[in-house]
Amino acid sequence: MKATSGNHTAWGDPDNTRAAHNQKTRFATEFGSRVLTVWFLVGFVFFGAAVQTDAATDVYYSIGTSTADLKTGSPTITIASNTATFTVAQTGNIGVGDVITYGGSRKAYIKSVVDNTTFVVQSATGGSISDGSGAVASIMRVFNTHIGGPGGPRGAHDTKNPSRNP
Repeated sequence: MKATSGNHTAWGDPDNTRAAHNQKTRFATEFGSRVLTVWFLVGFVFFGAAVQTDAATDVYYSIGTSTADLKTGSPTITIASNTATFTVAQTGNIGVGDVITYGGSRKAYIKSVVDNTTFVVQSATGGSISDGSGAVASIMRVFNTHIGGPGGPRGAHDTKNPSRNP
């Protein structure tokens, strides 16, 4: 015997009770899967954003053979939003990873070069630099040999205590 109900057919069900039960079960399953999908997406967005905050940061340290101060002239520096601007164009061989010491003992590490008076800077650990200004004491390579660099036998670069670094 065959009974029908809308688009559903129940074979061998003279009272047509299975067709109604199947419709109810199908609705509950579809609704439940939609709710589960929504909760999954909400969780993914929430936890995905939390993971993004711990993303790796590129940090560059220069290595060179000269211990000389590389700055040109007697510049002052102004740092605003991690952008360093010099009052005197820096025409020497200055670039990514060099350390700028200014305002006494404050340090900024060059992340990128915009032009000979503007540089993007960061802290020794890749973080932001506090806005400020001061006379530039020096612009130097961070390490003078690859042996003294990060992980070298004479001690690794200390990112937890950058004040102990060169």
